Amino acid sequence: AAGTSVRELPLSPSRVLEGRASVVAGDTLRIGTDLVKLADIEAPERDQRCTRSGNRRWRCGEAAAAALGRLVGNRSISCEIRGSADGVALGLCREGATDINAQLVRGGHVFAKEGLMSRYGSVENEAKAAKAGVWAGEAERPSAYRARLWEEAKRRAPEGCPIKATARG
Repeated sequence: AAGTSVRELPLSPSRVLEGRASVVAGDTLRIGTDLVKLADIEAPERDQRCTRSGNRRWRCGEAAAAALGRLVGNRSISCEIRGSADGVALGLCREGATDINAQLVRGGHVFAKEGLMSRYGSVENEAKAAKAGVWAGEAERPSAYRARLWEEAKRRAPEGCPIKATARG
């Protein structure tokens, strides 16, 4: 985003980033000036809502960010950087011996990345069985949520051409 002072990390296979973290989103931390997206998970979008039994809607995106905030607290975090996506480091993050990425999946706050080699797929299955967090009702994966919003925007837009921007004034 324009006007930010976040710098891209020079990445190497064994880079570790440590320090106090602040929450940017349900799957993203800032440690100093560096952004770290938690690897192998996907958090609901900040404005995304999920549904519980009785068709009650709740702010699952905000809940994911709050859960991450509780896990990192004001403690020192260590993130093993495993690559990058869109210029943001991807990390497996820990607070002491606690795997933060796994804890978020276990609590049903975020989704494990899908695929044959899903690092947290079995943890997500445990969360589903326990009906934890998003699994207590209807759960829409963030990628499906974004695709649905885009399709809705295309249907409403003149000539099916939505403009992705923030309008002011």
